[in-house]
Amino acid sequence: MMNSYVARPLKPAPSGLAIPKPGSHAVGALTRESAAIALMTDLRQMPAVSIAEGHTITEAEAQMVAAGVRLLFVTDAAGQLIGLVTAYDLAGEKPLMAMLSRESHPDLHEPNKVLVNDIMTPVNRWRGVDFASVERARIGDIMQTFVELGQPHLLVFESTPGEAAVVRGLFSATQIERVLGVRMELAPRPGSFAEIEQMLTRP
Repeated sequence: MMNSYVARPLKPAPSGLAIPKPGSHAVGALTRESAAIALMTDLRQMPAVSIAEGHTITEAEAQMVAAGVRLLFVTDAAGQLIGLVTAYDLAGEKPLMAMLSRESHPDLHEPNKVLVNDIMTPVNRWRGVDFASVERARIGDIMQTFVELGQPHLLVFESTPGEAAVVRGLFSATQIERVLGVRMELAPRPGSFAEIEQMLTRP
């Protein structure tokens, strides 16, 4: 029985053929008007990188470097999501705050003794967007969301009837800036420096 499918035309491989880097796009191929999903890291297609609670931030940094990522999901002993930690967390003020809170424990007053649990953003503080809205969004819409969020990563949640909700994917502000050749001004998260000052002046 004949079908209605039509084979696509074949052509020889172009000269200088190469394998692209994950998430890379030809310069000028995408604009603010392009479909946002083109720049979403889809965790149904690319496995998420995670680290178990109880590991140090030194170990987390080494794992990020080895995996070539800037965000790790944190899981508990049962493998359940409990938080996330980013390269910005590791390089920012959070480790210092964790160490200052342990001044009465000299053995813990070192970066390699600070745990991911101490600096992670717990699940109950996550903010993100729904996958259904991402499917209809433009890259410019996601850029505006980043500006309002003020953080370098944007999580995408997906809820399916009869199934547990999942983290479907994520966007990286750095990737969008690189692909579009633009710079987004992300407002710093309020309170962080005030929190450090409070820690420093604590009796």
